[in-house]
Amino acid sequence: AMEPVWKSVIAAAAAAGEGAGEGGKMVIKQYLDAILEDLLKAAGSRKWRERQAAVAGLASLLPGRTFKEIMGESEGAGEGGGRLEKMWVTGFRAVDDLKESVQMAGMALAKSLMQLTGRLTNRGEAPGEEVKGGGGVVLPLLLTQGLVSKAKEVQAVAVVMLVRMVKGARECLR
Repeated sequence: AMEPVWKSVIAAAAAAGEGAGEGGKMVIKQYLDAILEDLLKAAGSRKWRERQAAVAGLASLLPGRTFKEIMGESEGAGEGGGRLEKMWVTGFRAVDDLKESVQMAGMALAKSLMQLTGRLTNRGEAPGEEVKGGGGVVLPLLLTQGLVSKAKEVQAVAVVMLVRMVKGARECLR
């Protein structure tokens, strides 16, 4: 259902000369803050189809994003680490959703978040400042909301991410 809408957005951006090549990567980059904000809002909807679509959208949008993009430090965004924290909370809620299809989308989002956070908090792949920044946001969240969750799936995600962070960040977590 979204494919025709997406194609029209890319075509409109190309017609306006906004460089919509490479499958719309420039459009996504230009409107990333608004897209993420809208997806995070829709992921809390009372309608399961909206939650599922928003969570799946977040999962597909995260791969390859930079520290600044995720932390909300691009132009016009002033959320800081709140965006990454909201994504993790959204992922935990989706994994623990009543609807199985939302849970499946939640697991895909959790996987994307684990890959992203693992990359952002790995001393071999990111500068020390970024490792501390990402770890400073995610570590407390995993400890206070992930490990203590009643949902076994959320606990499992939190444990795997904690192990990955401790191995990758090493001395930056002190």
